[in-house]
Amino acid sequence: MQVTKEEENILLAELIQESNIPALDPKNEVTIKMMMDQTGRSEIVVRAFLEGKVSKGELQKHKVYREDGARVMAYYDPKRQKP
Repeated sequence: MQVTKEEENILLAELIQESNIPALDPKNEVTIKMMMDQTGRSEIVVRAFLEGKVSKGELQKHKVYREDGARVMAYYDPKRQKP
């Protein structure tokens, strides 16, 4: 049985919705890549910084989808926003 591109996209959309993984909210969330691009620092340095803030309770993190469909970790301030 062949699946058309349209059917594939419908199935994909249904599965993404079912997975309950939200899209990235760039106004209220930050990713490691976003920090790397803005600061010029390495992934290791940025990850350590953000994870340190998570450990201190200053930030929280959750999985999100970027615009390109990649699933990444997003960091946010729980005082400002709840995912």
